[in-house]
Amino acid sequence: CLSYFLFQAGLIPIIFLITVPTSPSAPSWLEDLRITKNLLSFVAVSNRLAERCLDIIDRMCAPLLNASEPEAMLQDPNLFSDVQSMFVGEQGDGSEFMDWTNFGLQWGV
Repeated sequence: CLSYFLFQAGLIPIIFLITVPTSPSAPSWLEDLRITKNLLSFVAVSNRLAERCLDIIDRMCAPLLNASEPEAMLQDPNLFSDVQSMFVGEQGDGSEFMDWTNFGLQWGV
């Protein structure tokens, strides 16, 4: 159960980093992701679900998390273009992905 909630909490900074990696808040999101990953690593010692969650986080963010200077990488607006491409709409312009990421803003969430 703890793995599930940690993973869900980790998805929030991942989504933020994917959508706006150049945001002034990105270093904070990166730190949140590091903390989540450390907590999941602790739980993964005896929990296969936590191992799987770590694997997913690594697949999405390993280049950033394993970089020698990840904060410098946050200046690249194309940092997560490969991940963003998974969400590109039928027109190929990515508008569906950006509409989804702004959902909360539309509804005042």
